Amino acid sequence: MPRYIEDALLVGRTLSTLGRAAFEGIRGFADHHNIHIEGLPDDPEAEVPPDEALRIMRDFLAIHFPRLVPAQGPETSQS
Repeated sequence: MPRYIEDALLVGRTLSTLGRAAFEGIRGFADHHNIHIEGLPDDPEAEVPPDEALRIMRDFLAIHFPRLVPAQGPETSQS
């Protein structure tokens, strides 16, 4: 199978080099600050599935920007 077809088949199923580097940084930050990020594998060598990556990133950013997290439940009102 030609390389360009193999690459096309992997799109959406793996993280890019940049994505893996970002998750290494997130893991390092979390370890340094004793923060647990839901969904982030404990094993640094474990692959982060792309469908989990967005949720993990959202959880990480919610730690730093809690006021940007949408409110949950019936008490949410839109004014």
